[in-house]
Amino acid sequence: MKFQGQYPVISLGLKDVKGSSYQKLQTKIGQELSALFTSHAYLLSSSHVTDHERSIFQRYMYENTDVSELTRSLRFLRKLFYKHFGKPVYVAALC
Repeated sequence: MKFQGQYPVISLGLKDVKGSSYQKLQTKIGQELSALFTSHAYLLSSSHVTDHERSIFQRYMYENTDVSELTRSLRFLRKLFYKHFGKPVYVAALC
């Protein structure tokens, strides 16, 4: 309990990610990531985020990414959280 609220947490909900094909699953994951990035849009105005990182962030927000970028999305968001908050970041996938 003493650590509760002390560190930033990225929560990704995957309970609605269902599909009958790889393509449908990929689309759903992209939509969930877009919603996640949108919910943290305040990072776009952070003084610790570079213009290049803002550009990448916006691509995730608007689902303008390819599969290789999707695989790096949480690592990228975790990096921005660390830069913004200056603390270790935890990632929780909720199924």
